[in-house]
Amino acid sequence: MIKDQLGPTVLDHDAHYDDISKAFGGDSYRVSNYAEMKDALEKAYESGNPTIIDAQIPASMGKESGHIGNLNPKLDLSALEEEENK
Repeated sequence: MIKDQLGPTVLDHDAHYDDISKAFGGDSYRVSNYAEMKDALEKAYESGNPTIIDAQIPASMGKESGHIGNLNPKLDLSALEEEENK
């Protein structure tokens, strides 16, 4: 159902945004603490390859964590839902 889908400006906490780099032949890392970030940065620098580091920041950290859903536009999907239900 359309109403259950994420809007185009919503970040999905479980998505692996780092995999975008893999799709284009680069390196990727998903980190959630300082030690992992340090390791990923060292590996990225040493490799010389394009790299994306997906830093997981707890929602409790506020808007800096990417949890800014309240700023996303509200989507009116009623027309699409009506079309889907025909």
